[in-house]
This record gives sequence, structure tokens and C-alpha cells, in this order.
Amino acid sequence: AVAPLSVQVYPDQWHGAMRETIGRSLQSMEQIGVPCWISMTALRLDQQRAAAQVGKKHVVASNQAFSGLVRLIPMIGKKKQSFDTMMEALSDGRHLWALGHQVILYAPDPATLNAAVESTMALYRGLGWQLQRDRYIGLVQWLGALPMQAVNDPTEARHKLRRLKTLHSGAAAALLPAVADWKGTPQRPVLLYTTRSGQLVG
Repeated sequence: AVAPLSVQVYPDQWHGAMRETIGRSLQSMEQIGVPCWISMTALRLDQQRAAAQVGKKHVVASNQAFSGLVRLIPMIGKKKQSFDTMMEALSDGRHLWALGHQVILYAPDPATLNAAVESTMALYRGLGWQLQRDRYIGLVQWLGALPMQAVNDPTEARHKLRRLKTLHSGAAAALLPAVADWKGTPQRPVLLYTTRSGQLVG
């Protein structure tokens, strides 16, 4: 049995530790207990058109925030802050990308798979991510998660499937699902040891 999961909401702030998205190595209760793999789809957008769209949304969010609606709907304030960060990144020369993550889970039977889906969603929820299970477009999502199989048209994935989010290149680099230990350089190799409490030995 296979269960494709996709990211519905990204965290407001991310420290860049993608290792935590596969579970904590020293805590068995906070691990993904079935075979899995994580992929990221990144499509470079038409910069001029995408920047114009972001600019329009930034104006709308700013007008809503200054109109007093933010007192009734606090989410408007967060939305404006998000667009402020986006516009600042664009002014610094960042590029806009359409980004999406997929978490693919495998299990020998549906019961084990359902339990793994719930635990994985709970793990990501604790990190500030919100996952959704792709029940009716699972095959499309699974195929799209394979290497070099992403859709060529960002509009289809963004507006029809609603699985890609517009982020700047700095955020895309921080969200890249590359997980590995730092081994140092050939001149100065490093061995990592952890204590019983999970802290690195200095």
C-alpha cells in the first residue's frame, strides 16, 4: 500500500533542519515507522509575471491590514508580514519559484499505512507543517514526485492541483530535503558523537 502526502501549509518560520522531517533519531516515538521518501518539486516561474502577481497581492494585503480588519481577522496581519518578507527578498535579487513537497509512505497493509499516515502528519504538525493525504490524485502525485517527472506547466500544478506554493529562492534552498551528517573536509574530517541525552559531543 502507498500513501502520497503533500504539504498544504508551510511553517511561518523554518530553521532549516530538514533532518527533523524524517523523525528524531534518538526518540522512537517520533519517527516514521515505515519505508518512505521525501521529494521536492521546484519550478522556476516567469519572473516578471510572478513578481507582478506578488506585488498585487501585497497591495491587497497591505490595504486589508491598514483598514482595521486585522483586529477582527489576525491572520491578515501574518499575511501582510509574509508578503513584506517576499517583497524584501525580491528587492534583494531573489527569484520566485513554485515549490511543493511530497512525502511517500509504503506499508505492507492498509491498517499499518493508515497508522503511519497519522503519525507522520502528527510529526510534521509539531514542526509547523500541515500535510494532507492525496486520496484521489495519489497516482498523479506519486508520479510527479519521481525524479524528472514534474509537470512542465506550473499553472496546472498551482491552480488545478493546488500543490505548489510561490516562494523565493532563499526559502527554496532552506526547504531542500537534503539530509546528511557533516563529515568535515578532506583536510579536517569530523566524527560526530552524541551523548545519552542526544546532544553533540564538543
